[in-house]
Amino acid sequence: MCNGKEIKKRSKKPRKQNLNKEKTKGDPISTLGFGIVAYIGMLYYMIWAFTLYSLILLPTMMFYGDGKAYAGAEDQSKLGFATHTIGAMGYSSYQCLSIPREIGTLTLNCEFGVIGVVDHYGINPPNARDSCMDNDRNKLCKPDPVFADVFADATGKKKFSVAIEKSNLWPTTGVPSEPSCTDGEEFFYVQYTCIQKEGDLHTKYVQMATTVFLCCVIAYLFTISLRQLYQ
Repeated sequence: MCNGKEIKKRSKKPRKQNLNKEKTKGDPISTLGFGIVAYIGMLYYMIWAFTLYSLILLPTMMFYGDGKAYAGAEDQSKLGFATHTIGAMGYSSYQCLSIPREIGTLTLNCEFGVIGVVDHYGINPPNARDSCMDNDRNKLCKPDPVFADVFADATGKKKFSVAIEKSNLWPTTGVPSEPSCTDGEEFFYVQYTCIQKEGDLHTKYVQMATTVFLCCVIAYLFTISLRQLYQ
């Protein structure tokens, strides 16, 4: 008490505790922070997970690598086709051929795979030789609809030849009225696909499904083992 007034003592502030340098060196969170530590931990987890999944899916990659679908591809490395990747579940590529109609015969060929669907075909006049699809410039030179039947037997074959003489192109309507369609400088074009055989695709799907099923079984058994171990 001082002059009738109560004197209050000032409360002491807690002193800051200095971190032990030895403890700090042994604790990455104290020096790097939680974010960096969690990021590094995630990187290690991804590395180990990718390595484990690669080992489990190794049989599938070996199966795919032994495939013969690209055996006919010339002047190209198999590495460029990524034959050992598990994501290669099939392929389809578009091919275009354009030759002078006077040659008389056109051969459809797939460097790998087999012939799938013929999407476009017809005659290109001299002023539109580079076209490989139906458009306004070559619609006057379109062959008769019955000519499409000659491509019916091409599906599933590695190579197929087509006669492109005038009598085959316009058997019902005769020669078209447009002179540039038959003046000797016209080009015959065809656009088609090369696809993988159904049997090869089925084999790939079965192999992948089997491997994924085994991976799920292994992961399930591993989880059960860990749960029983730490109970």
